Amino acid sequence: SGPMPVQLALRATSAWPDHSQGTLKVALRGPLSDLHIQASGVLQPAQRGSQSLDLEGRLQPFAAWPVSALKASAKALDLSQLLGSLPRTSLSGVVEVAPVQTLSPTQRAPSKPGSAGVSDLGVRISVRNADARSWDQHGLPVLGLSGGVTLHDVSRLKTWQEVWAVALWDLHAALPTNQASRTATLGMSGSLHRGNTLRIALDGVEPLALHARAPALQLQGQI
Repeated sequence: SGPMPVQLALRATSAWPDHSQGTLKVALRGPLSDLHIQASGVLQPAQRGSQSLDLEGRLQPFAAWPVSALKASAKALDLSQLLGSLPRTSLSGVVEVAPVQTLSPTQRAPSKPGSAGVSDLGVRISVRNADARSWDQHGLPVLGLSGGVTLHDVSRLKTWQEVWAVALWDLHAALPTNQASRTATLGMSGSLHRGNTLRIALDGVEPLALHARAPALQLQGQI
């Protein structure tokens, strides 16, 4: 017998007493072992602008690494609206997971020549936060996050510790400071895999801008 075909389309709507409204659409199609998934959600709070999250990807439930491709696009997404314990945000941008060889050379995280194979995945991130605020204000003190991570031989990875060990990082976070005209940066590059070096670079990071109880310092340098 051939592969089991799946075709599913769902649409859900909801309204709350404060006149907020939400819509969720989910579609699945393809054989059970290799599904294409599309999902989109729109939330219209009563006192704030509309926010949305769109997902499209490839799901292989029986594979060693089930998510072989994924693209998530957000617009003004407030995480606290999804779960009250999460920080208040306004996230817009794209997170993409794809086999490394399908990304253009300018999109790939740094890698040694010849090291990328069919089992290598790249995670690319380009997200900005229009409502950055300190942790003590139940916020996320990050203005933006860009860069990516390359994971080698993902089919062999069994635990999150193994994922961390083989990850090749190239991430840069823009952080707020106590001066509105200036932005601090926090960068992470390199890998811990097989004796490689993982570097953390700080440029003008002010802990007091991240939490009201933090010391009034300005951090500069590399770890």
